[in-house]
Amino acid sequence: MALSDTLEEIRNAFEAGATPREDIRILDAHVEFLSASGAAEQALPEGTVAPEFAMPATTGATVTLSDLRAGGPAVLVWFRGNW
Repeated sequence: MALSDTLEEIRNAFEAGATPREDIRILDAHVEFLSASGAAEQALPEGTVAPEFAMPATTGATVTLSDLRAGGPAVLVWFRGNW
């Protein structure tokens, strides 16, 4: 199944549930904003090899990409928030 099909299934289930229409409207507005921003066009394609980096872990220790990859493949995900 293509990602777009999976996302459509998730959206349909979301809209069919008890989610208030105002919440759905707000989420739709954010999706529209992000789509118009061109952010997706700036993202690296799937399978792109990330450059080496170091960053603080939630424990305060420094972790590197090579540390993470030592245990197998690493998937990098960035969650944007309003906090």
